[in-house]
Amino acid sequence: MSISINPDTIQVNPNTVIVIRGIPNSGKSTFVRNNLGKFKIVSIDEILKKTYKKYEARLRELGKRGRFAEVERVMEDLEKESDKAIEDMLSDFGRKGENVVYDSLNWTKPATQLFMKKIARYYLHTINICIVDKPSKVLSYPLKKVNAI
Repeated sequence: MSISINPDTIQVNPNTVIVIRGIPNSGKSTFVRNNLGKFKIVSIDEILKKTYKKYEARLRELGKRGRFAEVERVMEDLEKESDKAIEDMLSDFGRKGENVVYDSLNWTKPATQLFMKKIARYYLHTINICIVDKPSKVLSYPLKKVNAI
């Protein structure tokens, strides 16, 4: 199903998280900027860039020395720190009752649902938009609301 969104008229219920996902270079961030810029935005790309800066010198040094097992461990730390930053931002916005767009990666539906289960207690509504071709062609389906434990 193809949908188009008019950024001037889009309305969602309060306390909604919109998850944007799709293949690399499919235009996810452009779609968010052009259509959903009025919402709070949590971008995995931006968080990874910030987190990577903290680890960059160490990763380069380990790479030069050929210490690839250590590079893997540092990359795991970077990923964990990025995931925590994303969860913290999304849960903070959710606790405040704000609407937010999560500009994520090319996750599968099960991976998206698993992640959303972690933050479900902070949002009343979820919308999942998957960009499958170009920003003008998107597939949208609701994620099931998951009761927090």
